[in-house]
Amino acid sequence: MKPLNQAGLTIFELLVSILIGSIVLAMLTSVLSMSMKAKADLDVTNRMQTETYIIGEQIQQNIFNLQPQSLEIVEGTNVTTVYIRHNFDYVINPTTGVIEPDYSTAQEDVLEFVYDDITGKGELTYNGVKLHGDNVYFTQDTILSLESINPSSCDLSVSECPEGIIKLSLSVGLQLKTGSITSKTYVITILV
Repeated sequence: MKPLNQAGLTIFELLVSILIGSIVLAMLTSVLSMSMKAKADLDVTNRMQTETYIIGEQIQQNIFNLQPQSLEIVEGTNVTTVYIRHNFDYVINPTTGVIEPDYSTAQEDVLEFVYDDITGKGELTYNGVKLHGDNVYFTQDTILSLESINPSSCDLSVSECPEGIIKLSLSVGLQLKTGSITSKTYVITILV
């Protein structure tokens, strides 16, 4: 009598291989989900950094175009306003040939942070135009300040000065369809 061919898998060997395969598949799924979450977190952080970068660039460009000659800050309860003024240009008087100031070109720009206690969100505007997207907001921790370059010659807490440092400490939040993202703080410093 010929012996039977015993080649093949027993049910026990089959169950062990399915179990090992399931464990490997579970580990791969876990790694994939962690990498997807990390990518989503990185995308949100990148969006907030990009938004603050664009805000800083817009403010710098507006100030550069204005060519300011004086700065003033007014702080209220939920409103901080920085007035950036171009007071005059120098022109040559055509009749006398003397260089003199021309006050007809005076212009004032307004940088303003307004915080709403009801919604818990703030907004940053330049000349009344919002500087950020609709789903971006600023928390109460956001600070808009104006610092003197040389406090001994001009103190911004007392009067307007011809130069200063605008410092924005922006606590940025992002409103997504799935909810709000915890805010992160970014600092923008502009020398005027």
